[in-house]
Amino acid sequence: MAIDRERALKALNTIATELKAYESREAVCERTIEAAESILEFDICVINLEEDGHLPITAISSATPPDGTSPMTVEEGLVGLAYRTGESIIVDDLEQHEAATPQGPYQSALTVPIGKHGVFQTVSNETGAFTETDRELAELLVAHCEAALDRIEHAAEIRERSRKLERQNKRLAEFADVVSHDLRNPLNVLTGHLELARETGDPEHFDRCEAAIERMETLIDDLLTLAREGEAIGEVEPVDLETLVERCLETTDVEDATVEVEGTLQFQADPDRVRQLIENLLRNAVEHAGPDVAVRIGPLPDGSGFYVADDGPGVPEADRDQVFEAGYSTAEEGTGFGLSIVREVARAHGWSVDVTDSDSGGAQFEITGVEPA
Repeated sequence: MAIDRERALKALNTIATELKAYESREAVCERTIEAAESILEFDICVINLEEDGHLPITAISSATPPDGTSPMTVEEGLVGLAYRTGESIIVDDLEQHEAATPQGPYQSALTVPIGKHGVFQTVSNETGAFTETDRELAELLVAHCEAALDRIEHAAEIRERSRKLERQNKRLAEFADVVSHDLRNPLNVLTGHLELARETGDPEHFDRCEAAIERMETLIDDLLTLAREGEAIGEVEPVDLETLVERCLETTDVEDATVEVEGTLQFQADPDRVRQLIENLLRNAVEHAGPDVAVRIGPLPDGSGFYVADDGPGVPEADRDQVFEAGYSTAEEGTGFGLSIVREVARAHGWSVDVTDSDSGGAQFEITGVEPA
């Protein structure tokens, strides 16, 4: 029996309003299938939404037999053809169409692309089951479905932009504190050696000043990139732990501290960012254990990473979950951003950082998950 076109058009307008209320792609597709069954009197329908070049099944009629359809790619079957061309296809005899790959005893099909989202298809066990009126009404239903999917996609993009903006705002809110914290050491080095240069005239002090300035420039560039683009690390390369510590000591004011590297370790990392990690751990040791603290740095026995240990008072177990939070500090001169930066750099590399007791009773920070070079 032919569909009452006017009645169907009126019902489809109601469906268009209904679809505006749905919040998920799956719900939209399921309601579209229901409408195709009840309004357009199609018995077997399926909607395939595109994902990475494939057309997996998103919604399907309950009357479809278990082996009556299967996921396809955008290069396969009538669904792939309709998706690629953007044109609806009526096939009166599936056995006579070269692109058809029927999954059951189907004789005819109507296939309608859902814009960039995917494809709607209905099939029949009879030849010549679908008319131009069926195509017209199916295209109208699918247009309502496409509009709903567009709205959901747009809403998801807005939410993602909002989340990204919130993350950026949070970074920018902390940016001034992080910059001032990381620039303090090279500024102190620069100030101290400028004063010594005035007093002694020794050109070696100017070399130390130049190294401090270069370090500040690197920090500013890296932190600006981090704040503006959210990029945590740059390209990784082989890093030698002992060499890296030596570079850290050139521009980090550790006062009268003793720093010793035990053992050797080469690993993959962004050298500038992991240098920032070690510098903050050295500064943390001085701030919390005193200017004459002894610091040991070396590979962990199980080869999973490295440690930075000191002989200071250590970190009480009750505080170990809080020490990595931004703004948390027990030192009078501390800003509370040092260990937060350590955790951020570690996470950016896919590493973990934990604090425990050192052999001397102080604090031992263990960075694990490090990939050997």
